[in-house]
Amino acid sequence: MRREDRRVVAVLGFLRTEIEARFDHLQAFGAPVRERIEAYRRAGLVPRQKPIRGGTDGARLCFMGLPTPNLFSGQHNFHSRLEWTSAQEMEKAVEVIVELSRVWEEQA
Repeated sequence: MRREDRRVVAVLGFLRTEIEARFDHLQAFGAPVRERIEAYRRAGLVPRQKPIRGGTDGARLCFMGLPTPNLFSGQHNFHSRLEWTSAQEMEKAVEVIVELSRVWEEQA
């Protein structure tokens, strides 16, 4: 296997497969991300942005043109037996959602 730019090419006997990482379609979704960042700031949080693939559903919806930026809900140890969150983090997540609703209302 060799990496060419953002493409992985596998050659196995008579079979040649190319897999390309496709995140450039997310560049068109600047407004939803800006709105989310504003909601975080209004809730008193400093947003940390890190591109992640997210879940299969969200990744597919983004690829189809429906922006699905991730919001936090305070989880730790995702998808493990030790996954947990606190009531305070859940309350803050609700505050972010309320602020995001206000941002959308102001833009309507």
